Amino acid sequence: MAIRWIRIYVSAIQIFCVLINTDVFVSSVCLEDIFSFIRSSKACAFRKADFDNISNDETKRCQIGCSILSTVPLYSEMNNKNVYKMSGIKLSLLSCQYTSWLPTHCNDATGLTINIGCGGKFISNRGIRESCVSDTQCENGTTNSMCNETSEVCECKKGYLFLWESNTCSPSK
Repeated sequence: MAIRWIRIYVSAIQIFCVLINTDVFVSSVCLEDIFSFIRSSKACAFRKADFDNISNDETKRCQIGCSILSTVPLYSEMNNKNVYKMSGIKLSLLSCQYTSWLPTHCNDATGLTINIGCGGKFISNRGIRESCVSDTQCENGTTNSMCNETSEVCECKKGYLFLWESNTCSPSK
């Protein structure tokens, strides 16, 4: 039991190390689906099949794509006969090493815990050569920049050059 609680509080890097030696459950999921699930009444009474429904299929396009790194208890120990409660989610934005605990309204510290990792391309202020999904993210990070729709990376707008010294997009002369 103590090992389960320790896993909840380890950093994202340590999670990867722990997972190498345990039952690994990795699945892609949309962050918006996870948030909807933990805010719903299902978070306090669900079966394994309900949990499986939040994992996205390859055809679904997420606003924010993440991976379920692990669950406590282990996913392989879950079954459709038991009813589970979710205590919360440990969310790690891997690109900026930010981790946060998101509890559910179930008030059950012994319920299911999910560890998820997200790339971070949805963060509002993105710099040049950082991943993005909208022009606003890039413009908030660097004036005169935009999000390249093809590469999903921030770059200077046409007619501007990136200056490494000042970290700005300056008009080309």
